[in-house]
Amino acid sequence: MSRPFLKMTGTGNDFIVFDDRDETLIRVTPERWAGICERRTGVGADGVLMMRNTDGADFRMVYLNSDGIEADMCGNGARCLAMAATVEFGLGQEFSIESPAPGGWSLPPGTGSRQIWAVEFEAGDGRHHAIGWGGHVMTTIGDPTELTRLDLRTSVGTFEGFLLGTGVPHFVTLVDDVEEVDVDGAGSEIRHHPQVGPDGANADFLGREPDADGCYPIRTWERGVEAETLACGTGCAAAGVVLALNGVPSPVQLRTRGGLLKVHLEQDGDSVRNLWLEGPVNIIYRGTLSDI
Repeated sequence: MSRPFLKMTGTGNDFIVFDDRDETLIRVTPERWAGICERRTGVGADGVLMMRNTDGADFRMVYLNSDGIEADMCGNGARCLAMAATVEFGLGQEFSIESPAPGGWSLPPGTGSRQIWAVEFEAGDGRHHAIGWGGHVMTTIGDPTELTRLDLRTSVGTFEGFLLGTGVPHFVTLVDDVEEVDVDGAGSEIRHHPQVGPDGANADFLGREPDADGCYPIRTWERGVEAETLACGTGCAAAGVVLALNGVPSPVQLRTRGGLLKVHLEQDGDSVRNLWLEGPVNIIYRGTLSDI
């Protein structure tokens, strides 16, 4: 069975994107998806995105990590699929004053409402909204779970941080210099650490101080990919929550290895809610898998 696809990237996170509204790809096994995501023998990607039909929203997002296993949410993946659904497949609608948007957000300079699209979709963790213009997309991440303070002992040292959920679980630890962290070693151990739960968690290493542009550096070891990725959207959202609770105003700006991401949020004391993730999205190429 052959199938057309898009190769897309959201701030360095790359994905293989399918229109599967006919649901023929349900029969593909996790092992086959993992092979397709292999970088030397397959297309190569951090994950697979599939657009399917659903009642009450424009589409349903199905996201598989590069190990072929489905996950509830992927922030950068959601931004990519939202763009594909609207720009490539004609779903969604024109942005209006009724369209959900981050609190305090205004139209980008030089951009009118007719140049902005809006779309509603479902993911494994619930209902979401996205808006986009040009090569920029914002998507809701929702409300984070309550933070749990943890000290995790690893073979390369003890990491103090916070466990929280932003669609998927993350452990965020503040470090002096993200470039000096053994992300492969510490990230892998944190991901499987018994204190973060039986399913594990993503490990986010967040710089304590911003750079000259006011952006906080961050590196993430992602479960399911089982490696460091160039960016992690839900990881940046989790980092945004931690930084907001340390006095950083919205939007929180984060510098990943793949580029800049912004986290818009609302805060009332120790309560943080209504997270939105903003950043660039690109279509790298269009192709056809001849034997999916």
